[in-house]
Amino acid sequence: MAMTNKVGAAADPQTFGGLQLRVAVLCGLIQALDGYDLSAIGLAVPSLTKAWSLPPAAFTQAFALSSVGIMVGAMLAGPIADRFGRKPVLLFSVALFGLFSLLSAWAPSLQILVALRFFTGIGWALGIGRLGGIAGPIVGGALLGLGLAPTTVMLFACGPGVVTAALVTILGLHRRE
Repeated sequence: MAMTNKVGAAADPQTFGGLQLRVAVLCGLIQALDGYDLSAIGLAVPSLTKAWSLPPAAFTQAFALSSVGIMVGAMLAGPIADRFGRKPVLLFSVALFGLFSLLSAWAPSLQILVALRFFTGIGWALGIGRLGGIAGPIVGGALLGLGLAPTTVMLFACGPGVVTAALVTILGLHRRE
């Protein structure tokens, strides 16, 4: 069975146009949601330890089961994407990840939070963990066609985070307890 490219001429690897920009922006926003989710759960733990009268170590389960969910989702992602296609699986993944991430904010107990974080991990791994495989063929070739090496692109992608971390440290904006 021959593989066909449904994107066609719009994804010409030598041009950077509207399609490549939309794919890059959407994938960037999806990846930003993942970063927000990881930060939010970490920042919520101190408040949850007080609200639920639990030691901080009790939340290890929630973080560990999130990783187990990622492992389970990663094992399922290939066969599911082969059967239904990468784009539908990515859309389902974003919905699943978003739903369980939001539900985590209203978890009434640690046990429910652990279960929700497990399913959040599955949602992440089903598609969000594969954004590079989806965006790469569409956006990557165009960036190379513009003369941008992958290293340059990664510097632009990682640069803001490094600068922000340095500014937080230099300006003393980190959280004091």
